[in-house]
Order: sequence, then structure tokens, then C-alpha cells
Amino acid sequence: MAQGKNGSNGANFGFEEKMWQTADKLRNNMDAAEYKHVVLGLIFLKYISDAFEEKHAELAGDNYSDAEDPDEYLAENIFWVPPEARWTYIEKSAKLPEIGKIVDDAMSAIEKDNQTLKGVLAKKIRDSDKHDEDLGLSAEEIAFYDALAANNSAVDVLGDETLRLMAVELVGLIRNNATIDWTVRKNIQAKMRVSVKKLLKKYGYPSDMQLLATKNILEQAEMMCRDIAMVA
Repeated sequence: MAQGKNGSNGANFGFEEKMWQTADKLRNNMDAAEYKHVVLGLIFLKYISDAFEEKHAELAGDNYSDAEDPDEYLAENIFWVPPEARWTYIEKSAKLPEIGKIVDDAMSAIEKDNQTLKGVLAKKIRDSDKHDEDLGLSAEEIAFYDALAANNSAVDVLGDETLRLMAVELVGLIRNNATIDWTVRKNIQAKMRVSVKKLLKKYGYPSDMQLLATKNILEQAEMMCRDIAMVA
């Protein structure tokens, strides 16, 4: 990946709030399987866009530089991002029904202009699909598995099978306890947090990561409840 001036990979790979707000909007426009692929695309696009946008702003302020010249970025070992693949464009398109195609087209445009990226994301999606298939989980269960597996140490300590069992139990827990208005009912929220914490302890989830895992699980639970309400 492109290297920024600070020696990093040129992008802040923290899952920024704005990106996930955009991704959350997409859930109304596509099924779970397509949604997962689009989110992987969003991560990919955001990852390489940060360094590009920083350099673009720098060049735009230089009277002797051209911010739309791909060579300016190649010279700094930064991936060139065409207009239709830039984060500002993707973000503005979040509410459109064809957002899935927009993200696909953006990735294709980037791969076309940066040959070293060709096929990289497609391979990651194929690997992800194979892993999901091996786990034998539903789309909802996969979402909770991913929330648990976001902590690499949990994967190392507990392994796929234990995380798989936890994901299945979490879906049952959420379905049995969450109401449509649970996000505004403090007592239900507290009950849910207690149940999730007990489950994490039951399976020996790394104690130093339980707080973050609980937050991730509850955020996923909120989205799951919204999905249930939409089809109710």
C-alpha cells in the first residue's frame, strides 16, 4: 500500500464514524450478502483515499502543481484516485439505490489506474466468502462473529469454533430480549449489556477487550433490530 510521509500506510485505518454512518445507510438498499461486499469495498476505498485526499489538498494550494495530475501522486508513492472513486463522491451517493454498483465501479476505476491493486479486493472478498461458508453461519450470525473477531487476540485464544458458537448464541440472545424501541429504554439496554458481558465471560473472551466487544455487539444488535422492524 502507499506510504505516507509519516511512514505509515498513508491512511488512517480506524473505522471512522462517518464511514460507518454511510455504510449503515446502505442497509436499506440491499440484502445482507451484498451489504457485506459493499462494506468491504468502502473499507478499501477509504483506506487508499486518505493519503490521496491529503496530497490533493496540498497540491491544490500550490500554484505550480496540478492536483489532477496522476504523476504527482505516483512520484510520492500514493495511489491515484479518479474522481468517480473519491470518498467525497461515494459519501454523497450513499442514499442512492444503485450504491452497490457505484462502489463496484469505483473499485474498478482505481484498479484500472493502479495496476498493482488489480484483483486485490476481489481476492479478499473471495477469501471472506469461503471463510463464511466454512463457518456455516447465517448473515446475522456472521455479523456478530465479525464483531467478536475484530479483536485478533480473541481469534488466537478462542479460535473460530468458539467464536462461531458465541455468534449463534448472541443472535438468539438479541432476538429473545430486544424490543423495537430498546435503544431508547435504559432498563432494556442495561439488561442487554449485562447479558452480553456474561456471555463474554462464559466463553473466556479476553478481559482487556470485553468493553470494546460489548460496544461492537450492541451496535450490531441495534442494526439487527432495525432490520427486523423493517420486515415486521
